[in-house]
Order: sequence, then structure tokens, then C-alpha cells
Amino acid sequence: MLDIHTVSHLPEHQQTALRLIEACHKNLQTNLKLLAHLLKNSNHPCRIWALPKIRDESLAGATLYVGDTKPREKNPARHLIFGAEAPQLPLFEIEVIEVGSAETAAAVTGIVAPRLSQERQARAVAIQLFGKLDRDRLQSPYVSDRAAGVICAPGREVRQAVEGVNQAKDALRAAVLGLKVSGPRKTDGDRHRLIADHIPAMRDIHLTQAYRKIPYIAHGVDRMTFGWARAMRQVQFRRIEDVIEELVVRNKLDGEGRIERQLFAEGVKYLARVEPIAPYPIVNYKKPPPPAGSSGPTKRQGVRQSAILPIILAQETLPELTPLPSFNPDPATWSRRYPRNAQKLEDQPVFVVANTNIAYYRYRPGVVPKPLMTDEE
Repeated sequence: MLDIHTVSHLPEHQQTALRLIEACHKNLQTNLKLLAHLLKNSNHPCRIWALPKIRDESLAGATLYVGDTKPREKNPARHLIFGAEAPQLPLFEIEVIEVGSAETAAAVTGIVAPRLSQERQARAVAIQLFGKLDRDRLQSPYVSDRAAGVICAPGREVRQAVEGVNQAKDALRAAVLGLKVSGPRKTDGDRHRLIADHIPAMRDIHLTQAYRKIPYIAHGVDRMTFGWARAMRQVQFRRIEDVIEELVVRNKLDGEGRIERQLFAEGVKYLARVEPIAPYPIVNYKKPPPPAGSSGPTKRQGVRQSAILPIILAQETLPELTPLPSFNPDPATWSRRYPRNAQKLEDQPVFVVANTNIAYYRYRPGVVPKPLMTDEE
């Protein structure tokens, strides 16, 4: 429950927001328990491929919040590095293990269930992952646990339970974003810290894991192919005012205004924010053809979506599956294909944000970013 001894000094609007957040958190837990009960008692097939957990021994005993770069300590003054080399995400191997034995399940997920069959064990791993809202002791608030796979679970009750969970996740996220914090930063980290300080049950909440929705496919699927996304960086348009605001939030400005002066003196009005993306699993499948006589596309439509969580299928049998392979990049063959808009950027960044993988680029001369395009263009 809300710690009444610590919230009494807070403004009324923050107390109200914290009560709403606590209620949304309880509602999410209730919906997750219902879904777990339905999946646990199901006898339909499933297959799960577990990915290794990412843990950092340096975080032992640390209290981390969203937005923190390190455990609670005063970091030395940091500056932006101009003309720095663009950050590159190293390609590393990721071993994928299909959950099927007590040894592999214990090694990858921490679950020891030697008496369970392969399918029931895989289902237990998926249930644990769906319900994991808190951060482990050595887990960064930015790194979520993942597993790819499929679970067959037909029936209206399961569909309603998944809808209830996802709606509860939306409500929790809206409630957290509605929490107004004071001070110049007003970041997710400030909200996270306020929640952790005043709601004991949410002290270790992992917001990334709490927000991510459970994927559900209501129509029949006869074939699914798992693989790895090949886009290795994310490109976002940013107006210069938003760039400055983000740097202020991240505490990355030098306090002397030289960054603002340089950008404005050069007439920079907008930049592209570029950040490397770690490899993540995806799945491809096709929707069934539309009914005869219906409007719209007449052929089956292909779908590509993220597979960082097991996908619940509203059918009794597994589709034909191409398993998720281990990620073994070969620099000679692995594509570092960038999004199309990344080809519109200059080769070297304007600057790289210190202690991060974030870089800002100018657009090439003559390139009009999509957010600035008019109907005539």
C-alpha cells in the first residue's frame, strides 16, 4: 500500500496520481494472475526459445531508476564531444536455447522444474516472463528479459484475459505519465524515483517490462518464421530546440552555452538523432486471405513483428515453425542495413553525447526531412 508516512508532505495532485498508479499496478497484477491461471491449465502445445539474461555485476547492491546512468552517486561534470566518431554497436553472438530440459531452463531462466514435460516447462517460462514486472538485482532498468516462441491457447476466456492485461498496461503507463514532478528535469527517472520512494510494492518496478504488451494473434496462422532484425540503428527527426531540451534533461550541457551558440550560429534548425539498436528477434507470418467478396486486398498479407515475448495463438495446433537461430554474425555476410532515412544523413555526426551511444547528424544538403515536407513536395 501507499506509504502514508512519506506521502503526507507531497502536493495533493501527486498524492492523487500515486494512488491511481498504485491502483493500476494492482489491477495489472490481478489480470496477469488470471492469464497465468488460464495458460497454466491449458493442454495445448507451445514452443519457447530462451535468450540469455543480461546482467551486470557492477550493479550489485545498486538502486537504479529509469534515466539514471549509474547507481546513486555524483557523476563528474560531463561534456558533449564534438567531432567524435559515431558510436557503433559491436556484433556479438547470442546463444538461443529451446526450453526443453530442466538443465537448460534452470541455466537460462532460473526455473527448475524437472518433473514437467517440455511443453509444460516452456509454458511455465512464458508465464513467468509475462508476469515479470520487477527488476532483478543485477538488471539494468533499460534491459528487459526476452524469449521468443508461440503458445497455442484458443478460447474466448484467454482472448479476454490478454485484452485485460494489455489494457491494464496502457492504464498504468498513462497513470505514470500523468504524475507531475517538480524541478527542471521532469524525466521518467524522476517519476520512477517518486514512485519507488512512496509505493513499496513498486520499489523495484521495471517500467519497460511492465509496459510491453503481450502479443496475441486471433486469426489462424499456418506458418511462422523466426529470425533477427537487421536494422542496426534508429533514426529520429529532432528540432534544435528539442535537442537542447534533451541535453538539459540528460545533464550533458557544459553550462557555458557554447553548444547552443555553435548550433545556432551555424543556422542549424534540426538534426537527426541516431542510436544503435541491439539485435532482437522478429517473426514473419501471413494473415489468412479475406473472405470472398470483401473489399480491400485479395491476397494474403505478410506480417513482420517483434518477437521479444512469446506470441499467444488462438488455435489448437502449432503452425509450421522455422525456429529462432542463434545470432552468429559474420562481418562478411551480416547486413548492417540502415533505415532508408539514414541514407539522407551526413557521414560524420555533429556531436556524440558523452557516456551514451547517441549521436546527432545533419541532413545532407537538399534533403528535406519527412516531418517538414509539404503536400507539394
